[in-house]
Amino acid sequence: MSAPPVWIAGVGMTPFGVRRDASVKDLTRDAVTEALKDAGGRLGDVDAAYFGNTCQSVLEGQLVVPGQMALRSMGFERIPVINVENACATGATALHQAVLHVRSGAADVVLTVGVEKTNVDDKRKMLGLFDGGVDVHDPDGVRAVLRELGGDVLDDAGVPRSMFMDIYGALARSHMKTFGTTKRHLALIAEKNHAHAVSDPLAHFRKAMSAEEILAARTVTEPLTVPMCAPLTDGAAAAIVCNEAGRARLGGSRHVRVLASVLGTGTVRSLADWEHSVSALAAQDAYEQAGIGPQDVSVAEVHDASVFGELLQHEASHDPPDTA
Repeated sequence: MSAPPVWIAGVGMTPFGVRRDASVKDLTRDAVTEALKDAGGRLGDVDAAYFGNTCQSVLEGQLVVPGQMALRSMGFERIPVINVENACATGATALHQAVLHVRSGAADVVLTVGVEKTNVDDKRKMLGLFDGGVDVHDPDGVRAVLRELGGDVLDDAGVPRSMFMDIYGALARSHMKTFGTTKRHLALIAEKNHAHAVSDPLAHFRKAMSAEEILAARTVTEPLTVPMCAPLTDGAAAAIVCNEAGRARLGGSRHVRVLASVLGTGTVRSLADWEHSVSALAAQDAYEQAGIGPQDVSVAEVHDASVFGELLQHEASHDPPDTA
């Protein structure tokens, strides 16, 4: 028996950037209000909400109930609010859970929102956000994996950075060694992204940069330069998920059916075993669930904390690279 159809009835997104004037509540309100307007709905149409946030507990000390506080501030009451924290997949996980909630029949209309405000006055605290994104009980093991994957690299102790840039750098160096990828290839990806952002009023950076400028910029960790890495940013996005009954309740007309939604986690493997990355395995499951293949996809939005992340996710969700 096929799963009941689920639809995205409305979406909303704030501009992203250093938003000193906007709180988590402000960002949430702006994104959710736009999503409801796009869906033709009102607060009272929402049966449940999934709230994705990773950083507020560390930066502001808002623990346990961030979603309840943010959503109550704009008028939501009584509905179940579920808080989601799942690293870089937090927003996608909130959407995944909303899809499952609707598909289960427990609700007709579910709100999902992801919001982060990472810019605060304490730079060290901002960068320290990501220190807990690895096994904190085995820091030496983490470093050993990075050395095995990407070799030793000079560590400029005077340049603070997220440990995840070290991880992306090590992955990129391994990919370069295995497949012949070059630093210029990465710069061309960044050039393309900066060019696209020029006309996007919601983008953090809206300045075009040439590959040469990108290559000449300060190095974060080899082979990544500053314009190849995502900034710490503030912003929010929201979506309204519904079933057929929910579509009838809402007044919007641009409903997009969710063909597949897959969530997975990694396996114990060499990080250079590209074919069995969590992204590759999840993509295969999603294609099977949707009944389509990579050749049927016209637009892909991929995670790109660094430009190598974009390259890696594109390859994993298309055809795993052949190391033979």
